Amino acid sequence: MQNRTTKCYSYSRWSSAKQGNGTTLERQLDMAKEIADKHKLELVENYKDDGVSAFKGKNSKSGDLAAFINKVKSGEIEQGSWLVVENLDRISREDILKAQRLFMELLELGITIVTGMDGKIYSGCVFR
Repeated sequence: MQNRTTKCYSYSRWSSAKQGNGTTLERQLDMAKEIADKHKLELVENYKDDGVSAFKGKNSKSGDLAAFINKVKSGEIEQGSWLVVENLDRISREDILKAQRLFMELLELGITIVTGMDGKIYSGCVFR
């Protein structure tokens, strides 16, 4: 278990306006809050890509996910922070090699990824 000083960020994404009109954001935020509480993390910010597809990686190149990654690289977001996603397909829906590179990049940057759908925790434990 972590302590309250460990920061937790949520990343929510949906591809269409129709999905955004439902409970998509609320469901993903509630899940992030539950995970933060369970692991005693400080949930500090939600990044969201409203109507942005991950099929061609737009979210990781110019969306809020890209902003999150850039903040990690610049040190604005600390290594050791957690990123909560509903499912790994929220991060990428690109072909397996591109998706795996993005996933590994996040882990190598020192980010722990947790998927709310199944509660799996992925950590590369690489801190520079």
